[in-house]
Amino acid sequence: MELMLTQDEAKQNLAANLRRILDDRKLSPLGLAERAGVPRPTVYGLLDAKFVASSLILHRIAQALDADMDRLIEAPPEPVSHRA
Repeated sequence: MELMLTQDEAKQNLAANLRRILDDRKLSPLGLAERAGVPRPTVYGLLDAKFVASSLILHRIAQALDADMDRLIEAPPEPVSHRA
């Protein structure tokens, strides 16, 4: 599947997905940086959607999270409403 995203969309999606995954797994940005072998400022920059991840960085983060690279930059799932 080929994703056609602008750089801004990719940055925003990655930031949202990383935040959700880190929260779900109770993993800190520092923990992710250590697991992925990437500098801590890189992880914080990605979480703040400051830049586009290189394919190498994205690969390392995906491996550290046991996730698919494409899924990290696809649109995040819509929050589920709990209203009755």
